[in-house]
Amino acid sequence: MDPDKRARLEAAGYVAIDPYDWLGLTPEERELVDLQVRLVGAFQRARDRLGLTRRQMAKRTGLTVKQVADIDAGGFPITLDQFFRSLFALGVTLADVLPPAAAPAKPARRRKKVPA
Repeated sequence: MDPDKRARLEAAGYVAIDPYDWLGLTPEERELVDLQVRLVGAFQRARDRLGLTRRQMAKRTGLTVKQVADIDAGGFPITLDQFFRSLFALGVTLADVLPPAAAPAKPARRRKKVPA
């Protein structure tokens, strides 16, 4: 939304909320929705990149044509395991879907106490 328009609406007493707030989602539910959106987007981008029909996508991924159609429509009709297997069959990598994990922090080294 245009920042000026938003400011005018808020000055008039309106409150701007995001869809997550409107739906009353918990932080955990927000993360799950974000993951699903990323996975569906990766599936759709792979289909566009490969130029495959729904039937060809189904054959390549082991899904049904209906499942592919549901995913094209933004749905999530399969398990995470099936989704990742399908993405990998299409040549999608984890790096295409998820940001790289931060390197774990190195544990602090303990110093030995030396008797005085």
